Amino acid sequence: MRKNIIHYKKITTAMLAGAMLSLAAAGTVFAATTKANGPGGQIAVVKEEKKADTSGYWVQNEGIWYFYNPDGTPGHGWILDKGKHYYLTDGGRMLANCITPDGYFVDAGGEWYQRKTTILNQEFTAPEKFPTAHSSWVNTEQLAKLRSQIRAVFKERRLKVSDNAIEYVVTSDNKERVLMGVYKLNETGSFRMDIGISLDASSTEPDEPETYDYMVYRAMMYEITSAPDHLEKAIYSSWEESNTWNIGRDYWVWIGDSWVKYGASAGYGQYQIYPVQP
Repeated sequence: MRKNIIHYKKITTAMLAGAMLSLAAAGTVFAATTKANGPGGQIAVVKEEKKADTSGYWVQNEGIWYFYNPDGTPGHGWILDKGKHYYLTDGGRMLANCITPDGYFVDAGGEWYQRKTTILNQEFTAPEKFPTAHSSWVNTEQLAKLRSQIRAVFKERRLKVSDNAIEYVVTSDNKERVLMGVYKLNETGSFRMDIGISLDASSTEPDEPETYDYMVYRAMMYEITSAPDHLEKAIYSSWEESNTWNIGRDYWVWIGDSWVKYGASAGYGQYQIYPVQP
């Protein structure tokens, strides 16, 4: 959980009264409350670095964090602390490891933030929330540059991007074979990922096929989930057989903002990826 900071003072219920009296007596200066946009444009509470009488504060009770306004009333909705968004229910309770009522995934620390990463010198940004199958791909420019990079290094490999699919293919004897693909399932608002090659997350050698294979896999993750760090590790673990997340054929597994289930078809591993509903 986040470290104690002066702007959002975290204290237990038993410590609250004495701590607030001591701070008031000492003339402690807190940050002022202003408004700013939260994820998707919602209003979030922001703390500015300027003088004010008091600030909101965090209280932990039986392992659950609550946020209170300076007047002691519980917070509600989105707040922003150290660049991370948190969602509060009625009573000021911080949600954690779930989907907020407006559809955003908050992790085990209660944090929502838009994931970003660099893949083969291109900065990819994850969707703010689980994308609809009818929406456009998020990183179209980056995918186009990645496609050019692959074409420059490997004559026989291509990255193909259409409105409803991203496919990583190889051509041999004038025949094209899909190595890996992500497909929009518009009728169910979900995605399917097909994998037909071995993946090696440890491969970092430039211009090696194994390195590009895994980088393409990561790029696909940044198109289909707001929590690509979670889904990337889970599906990779399943495909390479350690299966830490226990993804199986007979049941759905909750990973970040997604329900995931495994299947197999014609030499491919197929992963069904559905949105978790609030």
